[in-house]
Amino acid sequence: MTSRTFALQATAVAALAIFWALNWPMMKIGLTTVEPWTFRAVVVTAGGVGCFIVARIIGASIRVPKRERLPLLWVGLMQGLLWNAFSGFGTAMIEAGRAAVLAFTMPVWAVILAILFLGEAVTRRRLFGLALGMAGMGLLLLPALEALGSSAVGAMLMVGGAMSWAVATTVVKKANFSIHPMVLAGWQFAIGAGPLIAAAVILGRPSSILEVDGATASAIIYSALFPMIVCQAIFFTIVKRLPASLASMSTLMIPPLGVYFSAAILGERVGPAEFGALVLVSAAMVMILPGFNWRAIRRPREASRPG
Repeated sequence: MTSRTFALQATAVAALAIFWALNWPMMKIGLTTVEPWTFRAVVVTAGGVGCFIVARIIGASIRVPKRERLPLLWVGLMQGLLWNAFSGFGTAMIEAGRAAVLAFTMPVWAVILAILFLGEAVTRRRLFGLALGMAGMGLLLLPALEALGSSAVGAMLMVGGAMSWAVATTVVKKANFSIHPMVLAGWQFAIGAGPLIAAAVILGRPSSILEVDGATASAIIYSALFPMIVCQAIFFTIVKRLPASLASMSTLMIPPLGVYFSAAILGERVGPAEFGALVLVSAAMVMILPGFNWRAIRRPREASRPG
């Protein structure tokens, strides 16, 4: 792997982490005014339309080959519908930073599914990187265990969302879609949007969208544009080019960043545990990125030592 390719992958992962992490406090702001069913219906629908518009601008066909329609339906149901429904309600029930931590237990489920259904070999280095990342998330959860216990439903919803996202990631890798990532994201949201809109009309309160102020509207616009269009395109591109287990682990940086962004924007607490988690997850990210070679890093230092 060339240094340029490694730099591009690292840049893509960093952009994914920043944009997605920032979405957690944005979601929390949006959900203070707009009820969850309506919020998700609006964001997913806007995201799907946006993905199709971008696909047409870049000249990508939105037609899906027949053999890819069934796996696409599964991706739409798992990520377009269940992930968005579970994460929307879960985030409304618990702190945004902690919701991000629970949501991004996804790599654990994805690694297990990749081993079971894709036959992927997970190296000791990547397993160690995953362990470091999960240890970091454990640090984030420790101060909030009592709060999570009182919001058990929200916590379970976030874990359910993580599992559904892991299933979708595995299906994407197994299907090896030929369609452009923006088309894949667009159809995923189109499949999920229908049930979400129906649920918003029947179970939700669509009129809550009319109560938004400037801050809430900005948060909703951000959630519709960056996570739904930019992040989905980056993530599906990573999944297509890397093993599913490795691609899923590239999201480990998001929870600690989500905690810090939530602290800066919403005033949620940040202390030693959050700092330790950021250090552990940063180390995990370095270890799991393709092109990392500890021996190569050590060799120049060893060579510089006097004999």
